[in-house]
Formats: sequence, structure tokens, C-alpha cells
Amino acid sequence: MCGALGEIAALSRRFQSHFGRGEEGLTNGVIESYRLDDAERIVITLGSVAGTVRAAVDTLRERGEAVGLLRLRYLRPFPQAALLNALFGHHRTRTALAIAVLEKDISFGQQGAVAVEVKAALFDFASVTGKRLPYVINQIAGLGGQEIGLEDVVRLYGELTRPPARCAEAPDLRFLGVNRPSSGLSPLNAAAEREDNHVHID
Repeated sequence: MCGALGEIAALSRRFQSHFGRGEEGLTNGVIESYRLDDAERIVITLGSVAGTVRAAVDTLRERGEAVGLLRLRYLRPFPQAALLNALFGHHRTRTALAIAVLEKDISFGQQGAVAVEVKAALFDFASVTGKRLPYVINQIAGLGGQEIGLEDVVRLYGELTRPPARCAEAPDLRFLGVNRPSSGLSPLNAAAEREDNHVHID
């Protein structure tokens, strides 16, 4: 496992050499960065939803907003060095104001797996450099197979313009497309109940 990142980077170079092309913004085969150079608000994600996030970045850039995308291509081993280089630059001079980790998994009683890894990497970075870290929210989406649309991502970037006060007792965990009902059901159970209500048997 310790040598996996090196193997991934080597395979990425072989792919680019063989096919004569590579993915835009790809770093060491493990990180894809898109319009990050001057980004103040960044969404970190992985998987197919990155295409929707990329489209949202282009839409908001046309409006003059400094936003960007960072896509993880692998979760294990976690590419901490590549992540920090993409976020802060090799000379650690780049600073984002706020980050949203958008993912489709949930670890009950905690945040999503990707958010936990990202926050751990940022904590290590701050411990060494003493730099002030960007605010991080964790957005869980796609529960029950729900689609994540362009407007959903645009709205998520909008939320990053006004992060709430920090709370040490609880992480900033949010659910996209799920409203907490008055019955007190959890967001996941609420989503399941809503799907059940849409099923009709003649």
C-alpha cells in the first residue's frame, strides 16, 4: 500500500504516453484540479458528480465568482500531499476561504468518509505551518439514488459565501435534497419515507 501512489503515478504517465493525452489538471494520477489557481471557494468530490461540479464552476466563473473543483480519483491510500499541493500550492501561498466536501456516502454518527480524510489532512497541515484553515462543510448527497443537479451545486457554492460560526461540538454536516421532517425522523429515514410515499399499487 505504501508504494501504491507511485504505481498510480507511473500508470498515469504510461497512459498519457500511449494514448497521447491526459486529463486536464491531473496531478500524479490521483488528483484532478480545475480552475483552482485563484479559487476562494472549492468543492472537493470524487466520482461522476465531478462533471456536474465542473459545469457549475464554469457557470459561476462566467459570473465573475472565484470558485474551483478538486476531484479525488482514489481514496486509498489517501493522497494527502497531492491534496495539500492542489489546495495551497507547492509554496503554500494559495489560500481558499471555504471548502465543501460533496460525497454520496455517509458514516452514521460521523461525517462522510472523504470529509474526515480531508479534515485530517488540513489539521496536519495547520499543525506544521500554523496557517489559518478554510472553513469546511460536509455535504451528503445522492441518498437513495437522487440526482445531483447543476443548480444543486451552484447553491452549494453559494452556501460557502456565508459559512456559519464554527462549532467545536458538532461538524457542519448537511444533506442535499433531504429536509428534516417535523416527525423527527433522521434525514436518511425521511428520504426513504418520501420514496415510499411515491409508490402506488393499483
